[in-house]
Amino acid sequence: TVQNVLDNLNTMLPDDSSKGSKGKGNGGKGKGQGGQGKTGKKGKVAIAAAGTSDQRVATEAARTLEFSGVDAEVFVDIGVAGLWRLEARLPELRAADIVIVVAGMDAALVSVMGGLVGAPIIGVPTSVGYGVAEGGSTALNSALASCAQGVAVVNIDNGFGAACAAVRMLSLLGTDRSRS
Repeated sequence: TVQNVLDNLNTMLPDDSSKGSKGKGNGGKGKGQGGQGKTGKKGKVAIAAAGTSDQRVATEAARTLEFSGVDAEVFVDIGVAGLWRLEARLPELRAADIVIVVAGMDAALVSVMGGLVGAPIIGVPTSVGYGVAEGGSTALNSALASCAQGVAVVNIDNGFGAACAAVRMLSLLGTDRSRS
């Protein structure tokens, strides 16, 4: 049917398709348009991108959440290279039910966020970087070795998978799991 065609999700579009992206550089934020959408999911997800070069993966996560009817807010360029930008956004990040952290190079933001925010953290290492960053392998290993407790990590550049994990976690909010 026509509705089935309209409900398709395109997650990995060419870089030029993100010109209208909702995130902003220099510690800016962008708001998704989720709210309580098609699936009636409740809760709020914050997406923290360490640098502007991580925005492509953050946008993939935001699009997936929006498609799933989940309210998401994207914060770009708040990585450890400029901790004052992260500090300025902490109240908004702490208000989220789940935080997806997108970071390349050494993915240090995953551990830092795990120590600063009480919500579940989903780390997304990216292939951004050069030299020993090895296409995201260093970021993946760093995120997996995080000393922050309770951090979950998806594969390199997998914004879609992180968003899907967040949707599953949000589905548990306000449900009676006593019989599970």
